[in-house]
Amino acid sequence: MKIEVSRILKTVRENLKNGKYIPLPDKDSKIIHKFYAEQVGLPLDGGEEYLHNEFETLISRGYERIVLGDYGPYIEMTKDQVVLENIEQRWPGKAKSGIKYIWMETLDKERTKVYLQCNTVPYANYRIGYFYVDPRLVFYVSPKEWEKMIKIY
Repeated sequence: MKIEVSRILKTVRENLKNGKYIPLPDKDSKIIHKFYAEQVGLPLDGGEEYLHNEFETLISRGYERIVLGDYGPYIEMTKDQVVLENIEQRWPGKAKSGIKYIWMETLDKERTKVYLQCNTVPYANYRIGYFYVDPRLVFYVSPKEWEKMIKIY
């Protein structure tokens, strides 16, 4: 299994390097999705956890689910869950037609990338109108823990 995962991750890295977001073969996709699921550390079917970045900028109050795509796991959030006042569009203005997502970032020095999905893609089950963040870029705490954290300041 480790050899298979290593081989698939190598393919993923090469595809990313070359800007090729093509679906993996079904067998490889199943293997890598299982690997990603084991790495995330959050329930796959959503939760109340608050998500923040290294600068403790609150990104989301809860999340819908973890999407396991061929190119990594992503945390899915609704517009109501995302703390919109803490993020902005990286390149302001009207989005071009046909784009996959709008690149947004937190307003702090970290500039944590948050996607707003605009179109579907063949390599992951992203939903149009939902927000996504890489779980490796955020920390998560319970709502009670968040309240304790902000009282310190």
